[in-house]
Amino acid sequence: WTLGGRLEPAKGISFGLDYWGVKLKNQILAGMPEGYAFAHADTLSNLFVVPYRDPSGPQTVGLLQKPFNAGSADYQGLDWEFNLSEATPFGKVSADLSGTHMLKADYNLPGGKQTDLGRFGGDNNVTFRDIFRVALGLQYGDLTHTLMLNWTSGYADQGISADSGAVTVDRRVDEFWH
Repeated sequence: WTLGGRLEPAKGISFGLDYWGVKLKNQILAGMPEGYAFAHADTLSNLFVVPYRDPSGPQTVGLLQKPFNAGSADYQGLDWEFNLSEATPFGKVSADLSGTHMLKADYNLPGGKQTDLGRFGGDNNVTFRDIFRVALGLQYGDLTHTLMLNWTSGYADQGISADSGAVTVDRRVDEFWH
């Protein structure tokens, strides 16, 4: 769904704003996100396999990546645009500023509702809260020159603690260097 409009108060000036939403039902993901699977290993044990046993070291564990029904997803945002254009002796000059401000990015995984709005989410994705684009243009005869700047807001990355087991030191390598 979408609800929006455009206002043109004078020739060469316009504003646009759209409020939109997208709901997905029975969303299929290509595989269980690794971080989520390891954090919920007790309930998702059927996705873990031991492809071979290494007699000289730690056990190798593999995560099966098979499509699954992740349930629903719900996204909402605001798209906005501001345009200026003017004919000059040098040609037509234009300035366009546009962007999207995300209001919602929720989805379901087997453990419940999650979000990746402005952060690294359980589905191994990030939904950036703000995306902007500035385009400055000059059209002269058959030539058009455009200077464009794209900007995306930051996000909170996946947190890994020292005791999470995500990083290990192989003692054999450590002993080799000492």
